[in-house]
Amino acid sequence: RALAEARNQADSMIASTDKQLKENDDKLPEDLKTEVEEAITKLRDSLTSDDVKIIQNAITEFVNKSMKIGEHLYKPTEEAPVQDKAA
Repeated sequence: RALAEARNQADSMIASTDKQLKENDDKLPEDLKTEVEEAITKLRDSLTSDDVKIIQNAITEFVNKSMKIGEHLYKPTEEAPVQDKAA
């Protein structure tokens, strides 16, 4: 049961991250896209294993890499106006 849950979680994460990559293709630097795509491949490869720990470790690594997409998309830009705290 744990194996099936880990595989389902991984499949879901891969699908949502693939979608995020496609929707934001023009907003992401190439090196970040490559890094996340490599993590997707590694996670997909882990799904062939019957060892839950291997899949869970790949999920953890994948999450760390894919979070960088959100960090990049939602970080404040230098062009954003800075609020003056003295006002």
